[in-house]
Amino acid sequence: MDFVCIWLKNQLHKPPLPSLYLTHARSLTHKMEDLELQLAANCYVRDCCALIIMETCLNLKIPDASVQQAGRSLHHWDRTVDSRKNRGGGLCIYVHEDWCNNSSIIAKHCSTDIEYMSARCRPYSIQREITVVIITPNANASTALSLLLNTINEQQRAHPDGVHIIAGDFNRNNLKTVLPQFNQHVKCPTRGERALDHVYSNIKHGYRAMPLPHLGQSDHLSLLLIPAYTPLRRRSRPTTRTVTTWPGNALSQLQDFLQNTDWDLFHHQDLAMFTDSSRLHQVLHGNCMCGQNHSGLSQPETLDDQPCSLTLQQHDCKIC
Repeated sequence: MDFVCIWLKNQLHKPPLPSLYLTHARSLTHKMEDLELQLAANCYVRDCCALIIMETCLNLKIPDASVQQAGRSLHHWDRTVDSRKNRGGGLCIYVHEDWCNNSSIIAKHCSTDIEYMSARCRPYSIQREITVVIITPNANASTALSLLLNTINEQQRAHPDGVHIIAGDFNRNNLKTVLPQFNQHVKCPTRGERALDHVYSNIKHGYRAMPLPHLGQSDHLSLLLIPAYTPLRRRSRPTTRTVTTWPGNALSQLQDFLQNTDWDLFHHQDLAMFTDSSRLHQVLHGNCMCGQNHSGLSQPETLDDQPCSLTLQQHDCKIC
């Protein structure tokens, strides 16, 4: 493993993006021992923020306790009669409680073309929304992507600054045809020579995908999604800036200062003698009729030596 995996191991459950494990189960109840073996043998999978499992084949007759994992919140959406299929399907997300303990399902859908489920997670900073998708092989691609587009748009309108992750089996469909601003992070084949499983997010260069062995007798490779995104606070070094501000009573002092200035000096025939930088500074700061002390205003370091072109209208102006 390279330095990215070492850094992820040190960060554990506070990465900039959640680490993901994506796999096909083909009946999760029969793959629980294989899943537990994968978690025990691979520390990176064991510490993943979210485990995403497709083709769970769960139903109402299977209790949640039979597929529960210690220390993880279980969210699943089973295939319904709307899919017009009797077997297969089903989606599941295991959310690590050390990363987020307030996850919930916000959207789900099942039809003959697509199954998806969206889970909302807010671990410690910006909200994350993970959507798991299965698009059936004989689905109407435009209908399936249109349904998914509507859901993602609603989530983005509700949380425009959040991180949105869409992962699942797209079966040769491309989400970038309807969401071109999203980035696809899986480059390796997942079934034979084809990359059927995709992971999209609205973060450019957010993940790096690593193939892992099949889960039991599954026909899809498993994927480990390692966060490759570097936060802005780590990409740029902090800078120190000095900002000059006016004192709190500067406005009232400036108003009083200009009201007590002897503006009649600018009616002199030889105006040039009063418009050089030193003389103008003396007039504005020293020739006050009341002779008050205006120590709250800082003196300018330099003034332009160009002749001052004050007009009678500017002379008559007062600060309200």
